[in-house]
Amino acid sequence: LAGFLRHQGYRTVCVHPYPASFYARDVVFPLLGFDEFIDIRSFENAEKTGPYIADVALAEKVCALLGDSPSQPIFVFVITMENHGPLHLEKSLPGDVERLYSSPPPNGCDDLTVYLRHLGNADRMAGMLRNRLEEIPGNNWLCWFGDHVPIMPSVYRALGTPDGKTDYVIWEKGGNLRGENRLDLEVNNLGCLLLA
Repeated sequence: LAGFLRHQGYRTVCVHPYPASFYARDVVFPLLGFDEFIDIRSFENAEKTGPYIADVALAEKVCALLGDSPSQPIFVFVITMENHGPLHLEKSLPGDVERLYSSPPPNGCDDLTVYLRHLGNADRMAGMLRNRLEEIPGNNWLCWFGDHVPIMPSVYRALGTPDGKTDYVIWEKGGNLRGENRLDLEVNNLGCLLLA
């Protein structure tokens, strides 16, 4: 997707608040068509939530990028870290259970409580990006997906193992939702669907 859009005249940027050298992304991503890779070094004084850069800080960085390319279309691929885990490295905070559940979870679900807290911040990030895309001129799109279900073995022992599927959404600036437009597909086909 990045290579195709680059050939169409887009500036292509990957933002990932983690070392670019991890999994040799600094080598691989330019070969995939990215002009720039913004990694953890650009988040030196950014807010953290848990052990990683906060999704809200990441959204602020992306919103600034979207304002930097008024004459050239931009494709920004973002890989978040806040809710990456391992979730057991964190503990639930006072008030989390009352705020995040309609009834207390069974024993062994501490990781789920941490995950849900971070999920709220991911929701804030999505809202910030959507609002920014509404503000700037042009046809703007947001595609959001999870690359895997969270790793929470104790939660799955207590509540059952998920099927491994993750959700995605494609949002268009000014678009109106007309009912449910659900389409199950492999993640490698998501870029084609976005282009269509």
